[in-house]
Amino acid sequence: MTSLLLIDLDETLVDRDAVLQDWAWETARAEGRLELADWLIAYDRAEGRVRDRASFLAGVAATFGWQQPVEQLLAEWPAMFGARYQLDEMVAAALRRARQAGFRIAVVSNGDVGRQRAKIEAMRLSELVDGCVVSGEIGVRKPDPRIFEIAAERAGTNLDGQVWVIGDDPVADIGGGHGINARTIWVNRSHKHWPSGHLEPQAHFDDPVRAIEHVIDDASP
Repeated sequence: MTSLLLIDLDETLVDRDAVLQDWAWETARAEGRLELADWLIAYDRAEGRVRDRASFLAGVAATFGWQQPVEQLLAEWPAMFGARYQLDEMVAAALRRARQAGFRIAVVSNGDVGRQRAKIEAMRLSELVDGCVVSGEIGVRKPDPRIFEIAAERAGTNLDGQVWVIGDDPVADIGGGHGINARTIWVNRSHKHWPSGHLEPQAHFDDPVRAIEHVIDDASP
């Protein structure tokens, strides 16, 4: 029976907030406006969610006086931000151990295909996993079971065996995992409280390495 690990990208495999902070400080420094670095970091989100990128870039352009149209900034954003993503070597080593233990692994990410693929390429994930799927390229988002089915297919298997889902989002990842009867592990980097009213994960950790190691141990006879 195949063991399948489905794992999220942003805030799971990589600390997106840390990447954003680096970009914000570098951008503010380049513009000679260091006092706006914290504003950039805060403006990234609206009501607790990542702000729509067109809205975000329009606001940033207005604040810094950039003349490029938003459409051009959107086209440049994957290289401007996604190319900064680097996978920590300890996370990469954990993924290698999972594959050595017999797991098929697929990355499952909600988002724009260009932006997410830029991150995937920068992280060199194709060398470490069996498949990747981005909602923007298939028109289906987590927690819809179909995106997990497609991810399993790209990893060369299906959802009939043992399946684990690792992610940071209580609805998209953990709820989605429950929807396909998978075992679920919550990566809680920022030490939040679990939101009431949502099905709880089987386990939770503050970093992806421990989460992946838990899955390997959980599958061991």
